[in-house]
Formats: sequence, C-alpha cells, structure tokens
Amino acid sequence: MSVIIEPKQTNLKFKLLKTPVYVRRLTYVLAWSIVVLPLLMLFLPWLQNIQGTGTITAFQPTDRIQTINAPIDGLVSKWHIAEGAVVKTGDLLLEIRDVDPNFSKRLQEQLDNNRAKQQAKQDELASYELQVQNYQTVRDSRISAANFKRDMARQKVVSAIQAIAAAEATFEASKFQLERMQRLLKDGLVSQRDVELAERDNTIASRNLASSKAILDAAKAEESSALAEVSQFGADAQGSIQAAKAQINKLKSEYAEIANTINDAKVNVARQSAQKVYAPNDGVVFRVPVNSPSQLVSRGQALLTIVPENNSRAVILQVQGLNAPLITPGSKVRLQFEGWPVVQVSGWPKMAYGTFGGKVSFVDPADSGDGRFRVMVVPDETEQKWPSSRFLRQGSAVQGWVLLNEVSIGYEIWRILNGFPPNLVAATTTTDETSNPNP
Repeated sequence: MSVIIEPKQTNLKFKLLKTPVYVRRLTYVLAWSIVVLPLLMLFLPWLQNIQGTGTITAFQPTDRIQTINAPIDGLVSKWHIAEGAVVKTGDLLLEIRDVDPNFSKRLQEQLDNNRAKQQAKQDELASYELQVQNYQTVRDSRISAANFKRDMARQKVVSAIQAIAAAEATFEASKFQLERMQRLLKDGLVSQRDVELAERDNTIASRNLASSKAILDAAKAEESSALAEVSQFGADAQGSIQAAKAQINKLKSEYAEIANTINDAKVNVARQSAQKVYAPNDGVVFRVPVNSPSQLVSRGQALLTIVPENNSRAVILQVQGLNAPLITPGSKVRLQFEGWPVVQVSGWPKMAYGTFGGKVSFVDPADSGDGRFRVMVVPDETEQKWPSSRFLRQGSAVQGWVLLNEVSIGYEIWRILNGFPPNLVAATTTTDETSNPNP
C-alpha cells in the first residue's frame, strides 16, 4: 500500500527545517564583526610607553635609609632603643665605652704634655727671634760706627793731600830761594848768614813735606782699616744671624710636628668623647645587627639602621638601555604600587584605575652596571596624590610606564614585531625646546 504525501505537508516540513531569518542575520553580523572589528581596532589610538620596574625611595639623600656606624672602638655598654622604635633627631640611641677605662684619661694627658712642649718651643722660638733682632741692632750700630770712622779717615786723607800740596809748594819756594842765595853769595851780594837761613828754611820745608806724606799714608791706612771693619762687622753679624735663623727654622719645624701631634691627639680625644650615639634624623629604627650589650665593635662598624620620615617620596625605575634615550626630564609616568588594587591598560592611561601619576626628574647618565638605566620619578602635583607613607614604604616594589607618543594599535603591533624602539619625535621635540627656550 503506497503512501501519498501531499505537497502542502512537504512545504510545511521544509519550512520547519529552514533556519530562521533573525538567526541568519545575527550570524552574518557576528561573522562580519569578527572580520571587521579587528581591522578597525588596528586604527584605534595607542599611547606608546616604556615599562620599568623599581622601588620606592626618597628623593633627598638625607631622607633615605641610613646606617649608623660606631664612632670609636669599644664595647656597647647600653642600648636606649630597640627595633621598631620611633626616634627624633638628637635622641640617645646607645652608649659605647672603651675596653680600657683609663684610655681617655691617658689621651688627655698626652694632649696636655704636647701642649706644654708646644709652649716651650714657642718660647724658645721667641727667644731666638729676639736674638736675631739684637744681632741686627748690634750689627747696624757697629757698622754705623765703622762707617763714621771711615768717613773721618777719608777727611784726614783729603786734609793730608791738601797739606802735601802746600808743603810741596813751600819746599819748592825754599829750594828756589836757597839756589838764588847761593848765586848771590858768589857775586858777593849777600852774606853767608843769609845763605844759612835759606838752607834752614829749605830743610824745614823738606821735613814738613815728608811729615805730610807720612800723615797721608796713615790716613789711607786708617781708611782701609775702617773699610775692613765694616766688612768684618757685617760678616760676623750675618754669620750669627744666619745661625740664629737656622735654629729658628728648626724650631718652627719641631713646632709644626708638635702641632700635628696635638691635632691628632685632639681627634683621638674627640673620638673617645663621642661615646654616645644620637639619632641624626626623625625616623624608625629598622635593624639592629649588634645584639649583645657587651659586644666588641670597631670604628666604622654598622650598629643599626634608621628609616627616616620620608618627606620627599620618589620612585626609582630601571629601564633598558635601548629605551633610556627616549626618556627626558618632565615625561609623564603612570605608577602601579605593589599591594594597591589596579586596573591598567598601558596604552590607554585614561582608562586605568588605581594607578598614580608622576613625572621624570632625571635619568642617570650612566648605566647601573647591568645595561639598565635608573630613572628618578617624583609625584606629579597635577595628578592624584600618592598614598600615604603608611602604604608606600621605602623599598616597596613599583611598576611604571613612561608615556611617550600616541600612535595606532596597528603601528604599535608592527613596531613590536620588528623590534623597533618607540618613536623619538616627542623626546627630540622636548630636547629642542629645552635647549632653545627663546625661539
């Protein structure tokens, strides 16, 4: 028996098996969305950035973690603080005493003895300086007397020369008169008595001339003696002065050595007097490695660590050397603090939640030894304030993004796939504006 299917029933079954129109439309929309949306997203803006990790620190070096070292060798006699204690500037932290209880007293005695030696050398030095002045005074007076004697001798020489000239004239006149009388005696014009008188005058004139020459020789000898005395007095006095000055130089050298010894002794006394260690800043005692009240410590050994109150918070980010030239002072930074809830899309900073703004203060000119460069980031006053120091403690981990240029997502994907650095346009422009403030 055959079954006859009517056409109406067949069309109804096909209609029931056919996909509804709204389903087909939704499928088309989804299919096109899967193809078109990624293509459209390639043209969406993306803010280039440089990622880095780092820690929270203090911008001012005086606000960073400080290690308190032992000022002298000795024993820790008493602790006045414990780990976690809050201290103020000038609070007593601990006391140190020397192994030898009389060491400070002996150092003071050495200092006093050296001061006494210094005073003795100073008195001796003053005595020799006075001696030099006396030598100079005596030298000047003796040379002055010798110069006066020399001048008197020169006057005598001049007088003797004049006397010789007069005696020679008298001698020549008496000689001429004697010869004339002798001729007149032969002619019988004068008597023998007149000739004898002329001979007597000639003899007296000759003796006067010889006496004047002797006086001249004596005056010249006296002048030479005076000149020799001037030279001798100067040489003798100069020898004594030089000997005294040599002794003065020796005393000055010894005085300087004693002064250096006194300075060293003062330093030692000051070090021994620094047996109490005080807090240099307000802060919290972080670590006390010396844990015995009678432990022997050496000068310069770490006694404890203080974390000062951080009034100048900053972040140190480490970035790769490839990206360091792109970062300039003033660049904007987004920061994610460890333990702080955050939703961050690096390319869309406006969509971020829980991040905080900052700006670059400076970039180190040299790497940290591992090819990475240190970037100092300070709070941006135009952005939301950072959390309090209760949450942001020195040493806490931080992740940061230094913001650069805005490009398309497609370009950014292409750049990353090819290993190219971010665009340098913004950094170059900033540098040019900084170097040429008045175009």
